[in-house]
Amino acid sequence: MKKWKSTAALSAVIIATMQPATAEVQRFSVECERALALSAAPAYIRDGAGVYVLGKDGFILDREATNNYVCMVTREGEASNGLAPQCFDKIGQASHVPIYLDEAKMRIDGVSADEMRRARAGGLVSGKYRTASGPGVVYMASAYNYVFNSRGDQILVAPHVMYHAPFLTNEDMGASGEAFDNPGMPFMNSPGPHGFMIGFTAKATDSSDVEAACEGQLPDTNDWQPFPG
Repeated sequence: MKKWKSTAALSAVIIATMQPATAEVQRFSVECERALALSAAPAYIRDGAGVYVLGKDGFILDREATNNYVCMVTREGEASNGLAPQCFDKIGQASHVPIYLDEAKMRIDGVSADEMRRARAGGLVSGKYRTASGPGVVYMASAYNYVFNSRGDQILVAPHVMYHAPFLTNEDMGASGEAFDNPGMPFMNSPGPHGFMIGFTAKATDSSDVEAACEGQLPDTNDWQPFPG
């Protein structure tokens, strides 16, 4: 896969683009979705994390949290086969989860990508949505990060951790394409009000429960590009 060598490109690498929601939203058994969502976090987080699963009309809370984390699998892409298991801390639950809950309903209703982007921007202006209020973390250390980059390429993203960093830029950090040659070096994803600083992890979380719960349900990713390549 092509290596990115400019800070301008860095910010677009693993943005899960919202293409028009013209296809049926991909669904799994509750057991599969629960395991997939929890795969985003290490065992010491997932054991007490709450879980959202996708119901008929949107996400529903399947399991209450006993710690400060909730996990969910967001859908992306025109065929809704872009999957992003994520576990949010309290900061993310206030700043990001409300958006994903609303967008899941819109996606099920067939709302277009442009309309969803306008709704998100309008929500930030009106105060319905907010930016991260302080430092914190969102886990995406799953082996099942099936997303789309800003060019619409299907990519299988390596496990990583995201740190709330609204309005921080790659230039602020001096980030360059060399970050991909040394996993763990930070770079920005989606710079702006919902920006994250990204650092790849050495390995994914254990996925044996996903393999057992999701047999035959996950998308065929043979043609998806690994990132970093």
